[in-house]
Amino acid sequence: MEPKNNNFLISLLSILLLLSCIIAGFFAWQTQNLVRELTESRNQNLTTPSQTPIQTIIPSQAVVINNIKNGDKITSPVNISGTIDKSWTWEATFSIEILDSARKPLNSMPVSVNFENEVVSRGLFSISISFVTTAQSGFIVVHADNPSGLPQNNKSFEIPIKFMANKNTACTMEAKLCPDGTSVGRSGPNCEFAPCPTLKP
Repeated sequence: MEPKNNNFLISLLSILLLLSCIIAGFFAWQTQNLVRELTESRNQNLTTPSQTPIQTIIPSQAVVINNIKNGDKITSPVNISGTIDKSWTWEATFSIEILDSARKPLNSMPVSVNFENEVVSRGLFSISISFVTTAQSGFIVVHADNPSGLPQNNKSFEIPIKFMANKNTACTMEAKLCPDGTSVGRSGPNCEFAPCPTLKP
């Protein structure tokens, strides 16, 4: 009986050893695949370029604003006129944006360009833009039209300006709560809050 028992044990151990080898090989194969996938994913992240558009401030020769220069004071509405290179336009249009000192957009409008013919490389433009702000300074930003959406075609040109109070400028619809429970709004050329009512003793 002992030889038969020994043969049985040997067979059982052989089967267990074979199963262990199969399981170990399976886990090794899974680990190898996981390492390969992680390596490919890391390489892809390293080689994929950023898709975030980057605005490029370019030399002023491409955009010339005739009636406003750096540091000028403007009021709303402001008239902006000048010339622009055709490469900055698409179907004879581009855009102008007005920002405050915190670069908060105040208004943005498309601008049409007048080209004398199809041969000339520069065109004339003129537009009036309204805005409302309580800031003291900001920027006029000219954006090239970029229908492709490609970052390398994003071009812009900006002029720092100062805002001058205009008594006809509409103020923002904000309210300030006074100690007596009433509220006051902005008014006047500087769009300041009106004084609260004086509390009677």
